[in-house]
Amino acid sequence: AGYAAARTALQSHGAVGYTEELDLAWWLRRARPLRDAWGTPSVCRARVLAG
Repeated sequence: AGYAAARTALQSHGAVGYTEELDLAWWLRRARPLRDAWGTPSVCRARVLAG
């Protein structure tokens, strides 16, 4: 969810999101590794359902 929120914010802010003027670049750089480390949303759902 964090990565999806960061991507949506990036689309809303446009190129400014890539600059260091906003903290958005910082959040996006940290959200992507978390998504890769913990897995995609479908992988997480499968783990929860497998219990």
